[in-house]
Amino acid sequence: MVSKGLLALVLGGISFTRVEARACIKRSSSLSLTDLPSPTSSILSNPTPIVSVSTPASSDIVSTPSTTVSPISETTPSTILESTPSTSFSDLPATPIITPSTDASSTTPVVTSSIIASSSTPEVTSSTVVSSTIPSTTLVASTTSAAPACTPSNLVSNPSFEQGISPWVNFQGAVASSSGAVTAKDGNYYFLAALTGSNNFISVRQEVQMEVGQTYDVKAYYGLGAHQNFGSSGVCNLQLTMNGDLQGSVINLTPTTVGQWNLFERTYVATDTDVIIRYVFSCSGITSVDGLLDLVTVPSTCPTTPAAATSVAPSP
Repeated sequence: MVSKGLLALVLGGISFTRVEARACIKRSSSLSLTDLPSPTSSILSNPTPIVSVSTPASSDIVSTPSTTVSPISETTPSTILESTPSTSFSDLPATPIITPSTDASSTTPVVTSSIIASSSTPEVTSSTVVSSTIPSTTLVASTTSAAPACTPSNLVSNPSFEQGISPWVNFQGAVASSSGAVTAKDGNYYFLAALTGSNNFISVRQEVQMEVGQTYDVKAYYGLGAHQNFGSSGVCNLQLTMNGDLQGSVINLTPTTVGQWNLFERTYVATDTDVIIRYVFSCSGITSVDGLLDLVTVPSTCPTTPAAATSVAPSP
């Protein structure tokens, strides 16, 4: 009983379902396009999230060499970046560093170029070093050099009579050696003029070479020997002549210490190249007087004109 009842219910449900299906088909056939739901309203009622895709900035892109590009979704906008090849030092052109050498006197700037390359994008840094070499200039001022040191020589030969009388020419005189109370002024010999009442004029002379216009300092030493007998009214003197001209005043000889030497000096301006120097002893009213002469000197002159000025050009 129960099984039949259950079966009846199932069959009844199936029949009801068929009836409902037919009713639905009829309703569907009677619907117009306006009765269909709008796609827009459907989309708006159930919006699909839109994902925004940001394009990376160029500064955020790591320049990594890549030869394979991954598949790109059709729905996702993407930016295709051109791959930047990496550059190594071997890829750079060989640029020699030129450092021209310059002479110390050159003023041409020295240019040094260097290239720095990174391992990624070639970054070329050119540094220019300009060095200017200023030539040193040494200025040597014009100088006037003095004449070399001059050591005057004696124009008189055998000035101290050490070689006898020559080249002197004597008149009534003689050469004597140091003895007793008389010692030569220079060396061992001197000229002796032994004057008496009857032989009261004695001289000695020598010719020397001079330069016209030059001034000469003529010197000699004189004295009296052991015989000094002037008497009550006797007088004696010594004089110097140059080419016969008296030089200055005469020297009056009076009793003095035996062998005492005194300087006889005169200044002479040459008027000729050949000059005769002559010393004369003369007396009157005497009995006997010994006149002495030694170390006659006439120094040569030194140049007075300065040497030519020497100018040295500045060194480069």
